[in-house]
Parts: sequence; C-alpha cells; structure tokens
Amino acid sequence: MSTSEYTRVWLPEEFADEISPRSLENPDDFIRRTDEGNFVLSARDEDDNFIVEGDFTFNVPLAQGDVIVFWPYEDYGTFTVWVDAAGKYRTDAFFPALANNFYVQNDWDAYETFGELVESESFADALKSDPKPTICIGQSFPGVSFRFDIDSDGNPRFIRQVWVN
Repeated sequence: MSTSEYTRVWLPEEFADEISPRSLENPDDFIRRTDEGNFVLSARDEDDNFIVEGDFTFNVPLAQGDVIVFWPYEDYGTFTVWVDAAGKYRTDAFFPALANNFYVQNDWDAYETFGELVESESFADALKSDPKPTICIGQSFPGVSFRFDIDSDGNPRFIRQVWVN
C-alpha cells in the first residue's frame, strides 16, 4: 500500500487514544471472525494474537458496507539527541523532512516538530535521567476510509475508498 522505504502501519480511528493498541501493516489484519461466524474489528497483541479480553479489548461489529477510517503511520525509527557544550542540539542521524511525529522513547507525549519536542517537559525530564535520550520519529497521515466487504466465498476484506467531489 505504500511506496515508501519505511513500513506503513494502520490503526482504526476508533482505537486511537493516548494509549492505543499496536498498529498493523494491513487493515485486514484487524478483522476477526467470532465463534458465531460474525466479523468484528479487533486489536492484536505483540504475538499477533487477537486480544479478546482485558486491556485493548475491541470488538467493533462489522457488517457488509461499513466504512471504517484507518490512520496510516510510517515509522522512521529512532535516533539519539544530546546537547553540546554550546547548548545546541545534536543528533546521531538524519530523519526525513516530512516527519511530523516525535516522542521520547517510552513516553506518551508526541510532538509535531523536533523543535516542539526539545522544548517540551517530556524531553527535559528525559535529559535528567539520560544525557542522550532516544527519540522515536515517524509520519502521521490523514485518515483513509475503507469499506468492509465479504466476498462470495465468505472471505472478509477492507477495500480502500477513493472519494471524488
């Protein structure tokens, strides 16, 4: 779905929160068939199993023709930041100019620019415990609509919608 050298992952808009389940490489990977034969939108754990109870339990019923918005995200990896003797910020890597999601590793607060990040309380706190904190970066994109479809053989899938005005 992406022509980028980076991995694009997807998260249903309905699942997005300060603490969200993990994003997946294909919107279809969120489709789960219940024991009753119905389909629901469900999150997966780190072992790729559907989460059916506990935290991140999402069981959003899906019916033929439902439109679900997914948020795409490209993960650009991590880099290290430090402050040199002159008080300037230095990094150990370059990152794509289109990056619009910066956060200190293991922190929930995300910022749209590197400048916003280094001015943040999150970054100041990270510097107190580590002179070279790890920063995660990526690019968030606007939501994309997918229509839920069940083919004639009973196989579920999402079809990306293209809207023309």
